Amino acid sequence: ADVETDVTIIFILFDAEEDGLVGSTHYAVEAEKRGVRIVLMLNMDMTGYYLNQTTADINHPEDTTFAHLWAEVAATYPSISLTSAFDQYVISGSDQAPFYHHGYDVLWIQEDILSQQYHTPRDSVVYLNDDYMARIARGTMGTALVVDGMVTPAPEIVFQLLSDPPTIV
Repeated sequence: ADVETDVTIIFILFDAEEDGLVGSTHYAVEAEKRGVRIVLMLNMDMTGYYLNQTTADINHPEDTTFAHLWAEVAATYPSISLTSAFDQYVISGSDQAPFYHHGYDVLWIQEDILSQQYHTPRDSVVYLNDDYMARIARGTMGTALVVDGMVTPAPEIVFQLLSDPPTIV
C-alpha cells in the first residue's frame, strides 16, 4: 500500500463469475466505453489447492510477453519461488475473458494441480494451501509493479509562447 506507482492498481473481487462472468463483463464493457487504459488484467482464479507447492499455470493469449514476465518475477524472488507452466488457452471460463474480448492484455494465473473438490459440495477452505496462495499473490503483485515501470506515460501537450501573451485568447 505504501509503494508509489505511476499507474493505478485496482484490486477487484468480481461477482457472478459462475453465472456467466457478469461482474467482470460489466466492468470491461464500461471501461471500454469510457476509454479506460487498462495495461494488464491479472486474474487469479483457482490458486490454492493444497496439493500445489512449486508450480503455477500461466494461462495467456497469443502474446507471451506478460506470461514470461510473471514467470521471471516468480522465479527470481525467494519469497515467491515458483516455477511456471505456460498454457495458451481458449479465452473463456474466467474473469479475464471479457477484458481480452474488449481489447485488453490479460493473464490468468492458476494452480498447477486443479482441485478435485472444485464445484462440489466438498469445495472448502480446508483444501487450501495458504503459503502457495500467498506466493501466487506476491508473484502477481510483483508483476504488476514491474509492468508499472514499463508503462509509457500518456503524451502531454505543451504550449510555448514565442512572445508576450496576447491580451485576448
